[in-house]
Amino acid sequence: MRVAISPAIFRKFGRHLIRLSVTVLTLLPAMGRSELPPSVAAVSPPTRPPTELVRHLNAIAKLAQASPLVTIPAGWFLMGTTRKDNDPFGLETQYDDTESPQRRVWLDAYEMDRDEVSLAEYLAH
Repeated sequence: MRVAISPAIFRKFGRHLIRLSVTVLTLLPAMGRSELPPSVAAVSPPTRPPTELVRHLNAIAKLAQASPLVTIPAGWFLMGTTRKDNDPFGLETQYDDTESPQRRVWLDAYEMDRDEVSLAEYLAH
């Protein structure tokens, strides 16, 4: 049996409807029905992505060029922030409470990619 549900109803009650349907399906064996209807019991096997998509993603991965590394020198770093304004509607930028207190932290020298990771670099690894 199929029942049509309007999108507005589904947005409001969808989570509850899904829980209800799962509950009903788990109770079917207890009600004397030993198996589920084919539309519910049948699960399609996972499908492979189309070959055209695989070729396209491989072509993008071949374009990968590593970003040059930049050395960040050792030194003090001011980490966190200090609350400047308690007014939530004030002109000061609001921030997460886990950012305080502001403190000085020593960082050893390290290297970092100059640019963010591109899609090609991501696909190549």
